[in-house]
Parts: sequence; C-alpha cells; structure tokens
Amino acid sequence: MWNRRLLVNGIPRRLDDLTRDIVLNWLIERSDKWPGTANARVIISRASACTTRPVSATYLRELLNPSGTTLDRIRMDRQLEEAIVHGPDPLHLQRLFGMCDHTAMRYARNATRFIDYSGSDHD
Repeated sequence: MWNRRLLVNGIPRRLDDLTRDIVLNWLIERSDKWPGTANARVIISRASACTTRPVSATYLRELLNPSGTTLDRIRMDRQLEEAIVHGPDPLHLQRLFGMCDHTAMRYARNATRFIDYSGSDHD
C-alpha cells in the first residue's frame, strides 16, 4: 500500500488508498478532457492545459471554496496525518514536507497528544 508515491516539488509523497483512487480517477478525467496536453501536473485548468505552468492559487481557492476547504487546511491535515500514521518523528516531517525545526516539533507534539488521547480510556 505505501509503495505508491506522488512527486510534489521534487519530494515523493506516500498515497493512501483513497487518495490514490481519487488521483487516478482525476487523471482519467483529465486525459479525456485534455488528451494532448504537455502539462505533466496533476491539477490543470483550461488555461494551464495549454502550457506547462501550474494552475494559479486563485484557481485552487475557487475550486475548493464551495466546500469551505482551504489549501492551508489540506496541507496541515496532511502533515498531521503523516505524523500520526508514521510516528511523530520531527526529522521525518522535516524531510518529507521541508518544515523548519519548530514546525516539525509542533506537529510531532500534536500527533503524540492525539495518539495518547486515542489510545487512552477517556470515555
């Protein structure tokens, strides 16, 4: 399961089954819409399909806005999930996400608290 990776900014990221399925379905849809695009990025738009540039931050915000999701929330959720699932190792988080020491330690502490809370008898 964890041998699947997506390259983001030159850093390989692990994909869980749900994310893998979503990405694969999107790539099929993308190929149907823009079969001849030279843009190798996962997310493209009508405008970026004709180039090799990424979509704009504005495009992503508008795409996510109906659900109330923000790019920052997605990023933070992904980082915390990584720390919970693969252990609260700040060095791993730094290497994977390019975090500074302080931020990696904060995510590791929060993951540890979550793991301790989930494993305790708090009912």
